[in-house]
Amino acid sequence: MATSKTAWNAYIEYATTVTDDVHDQLFDQLAEYAGAPTTAPNGNFAVEITLPAPTVELAIPAALEIVGAALRAAHGSAPVAVIEVMSRAERNRRTHAPDIPELTGVPGVAKILNISGAGARKRIASPEFQRHVPVVTVIDDRPVFIADQVKRYAAQRSAGRPRTSTEQ
Repeated sequence: MATSKTAWNAYIEYATTVTDDVHDQLFDQLAEYAGAPTTAPNGNFAVEITLPAPTVELAIPAALEIVGAALRAAHGSAPVAVIEVMSRAERNRRTHAPDIPELTGVPGVAKILNISGAGARKRIASPEFQRHVPVVTVIDDRPVFIADQVKRYAAQRSAGRPRTSTEQ
């Protein structure tokens, strides 16, 4: 068992609603843990804290006790609906990860592949491109692609024009 302490982020959602005063009280009571009381999208009361613990297995009950005690003092007890605990490093990674990947259309494909717009349209129509870069959606009759897939394709593709269907 590790003896050093890691910083853990805990998100705890309770099956209850609380007043703004309770939010304020818990904000103050949990300041030591960078407590952030909030309202979950479903209307439940939720809190996120950061706490030190040697392992995630020890962080879970500690987080429940810390937040639970503050909630009981300000509002009374409430059942836990959700708990999510992860290392601070993982939380930071998730926070900085884009929710939606960068998308691109024909002009972006042309730029990534360093070819003309007409060349990009021909390349997009090629079976080779379609095998490696699927269309995500079509907007106003224009295909949309995930830019990273186009970049990976560009790094792997052979130079020159795409083969026509008769050359396959």
